[in-house]
Amino acid sequence: MWGTSRQGTFTFVIAVLLTFSIFNLVTIWERITAYRRYQKAQTFSYVGNDFPERLPLKKLAGFVDYTFLNTSADFPIHGPDAESIWNSIYPDGFGFVRLGEERRILCVSMFHQLHCVDKLRRALDNPDDPIATIPHLQHCLNYLRQMILCASDVTLEPEEFDATQRATDASGVGVTHTCRDSSIVYETINENYANWKSYWETIKDDVPHP
Repeated sequence: MWGTSRQGTFTFVIAVLLTFSIFNLVTIWERITAYRRYQKAQTFSYVGNDFPERLPLKKLAGFVDYTFLNTSADFPIHGPDAESIWNSIYPDGFGFVRLGEERRILCVSMFHQLHCVDKLRRALDNPDDPIATIPHLQHCLNYLRQMILCASDVTLEPEEFDATQRATDASGVGVTHTCRDSSIVYETINENYANWKSYWETIKDDVPHP
């Protein structure tokens, strides 16, 4: 029996060590891949379609658990502060970055999506808003539809019941999702904008004005 117990313990220890080894290898591989992607980003010409598929982040963006809250009141559809509140979710430069030697302007998809959400909000607030036109809204709805399908979040949300105990809806409030750490994205974009601003200060006097 003692021999069997020792064998079981040995097997367990080996399994744990293998698990940690695999985890470490995966982590190292992810970091190497991210670094190679960052290095490769330095070799693009940024002319035409010659640019990286994804924003080269300054460091690896991991994943975090985020519990969805009922913060609807914090992001109102209308009101005197609605515009500034929704604008506060953008980083410096409103989600646009300048990459390559020629500092080509590119939009980060995350903020294109938030832009579309805000345009839908503006249409609800004021149907006559000149920016929230029907073609613009149709584009945004279709764009968000494709982005939601692209993410394919399969997190399960519990149903909610009315007074008669009939299942009516699922709000998603209180449900925890595994999300990309967006703070790294904000940090990278803000740093990119600061670099662009410093560069612009050195050349603005040399740029011809009409």
